[in-house]
Amino acid sequence: MSKLNDNNVQYVPILKGKMGEFGALRELDPSVRSSILPLIDVPRIKIGGPGGKPIESLEKHLDRVIKHFSKSWPSGQAIFVDFYDLDLALRTSSGEHPIPYLFEKLREKDIEAIPVTGLDRVDNENREYNRAVKSAISLDNRGACIRLLYPNGDFDDPVGTNHEIERLLNTIGIDRSDAHLILDARWIEEEDIQRVAGSVSRFINQTPNISGWHEIILAASSYPENLTEVEKNTTTYLSRVEYQLWQQVISDSSEERLPLFGDYGVVHPDLPDLDPKIIRPSAKIRYTLENEWLILKGHSLRKDPGFAQFHDLSRDLVAKPEFLGDEFSWGDGYISGCASKEEKIGNLTTWVKVDTNHHLTFVSGQLSNQI
Repeated sequence: MSKLNDNNVQYVPILKGKMGEFGALRELDPSVRSSILPLIDVPRIKIGGPGGKPIESLEKHLDRVIKHFSKSWPSGQAIFVDFYDLDLALRTSSGEHPIPYLFEKLREKDIEAIPVTGLDRVDNENREYNRAVKSAISLDNRGACIRLLYPNGDFDDPVGTNHEIERLLNTIGIDRSDAHLILDARWIEEEDIQRVAGSVSRFINQTPNISGWHEIILAASSYPENLTEVEKNTTTYLSRVEYQLWQQVISDSSEERLPLFGDYGVVHPDLPDLDPKIIRPSAKIRYTLENEWLILKGHSLRKDPGFAQFHDLSRDLVAKPEFLGDEFSWGDGYISGCASKEEKIGNLTTWVKVDTNHHLTFVSGQLSNQI
């Protein structure tokens, strides 16, 4: 099996497959894009039809995701695709599993997708899932990604987990040299750093032939599920705990093989589907710094001046010494333009795009400077 040409990859952002995140990928500078290997969690289908049914068919939902891929990610560059958030019982109208449907369409678009699976998908109910993963591996010759989850206890028993991993690799027909391994801690707080870092380091140190994996990634997020605890019309700094966790593991490790850094961009790992008719979102800009996020929060967008608050928030950010200038990234340029009213204020998707584009650019550069 051929190996990926990913020697330049330094960063694995896990993105939730939302339109704003795809837009952020589309606007990345090519030098930044070449240094990242995103993992896209295919989003769940929104529920809202009669009797709590999905609002659209699986085909229509996946076709929209495929369209975002083709507009936002170049051919010839790998990208991980996971179905962690999608209901795996769903099938197309012809009874097809979502993996072969999505991967066939991505193949037609020359998107070099790599399937993701994990120990949470090895029971009998998910047998069809891993058969589909094996088929994609055979057709595309790009290997796979194994995603371990800290909240599931995957890090607790290195010996037992590695035994289960070998069984999974045998099931999908590859060995670890053709597989990436993601150690996904999901959401963590500052008081979790030492405990989680200890578990990760133990797992790495006790894993036989750890250097045999194609790549190892440590991913986590500390971004809050919401900003209700942040006062309106304030500027706040929140710690990027996942970056501190990664630094701790790197400093503690006795292995030559060190994990790459991964995070969830500027969102919580369990991003909810919120009904815009019910929620009362506030205007906010999330600006990534070396060890923190700078959060500029306004008030409810349903109150005056509504979305025009983004002009004021942008002006406040541009005036701060932390602002890196309008040429740092597409997102920074948009913030600068919004501050001067040369750019439209956009909508919530626009600001996910802006915040994520700055974040991906900043973290890529941050990691480049550490190497």
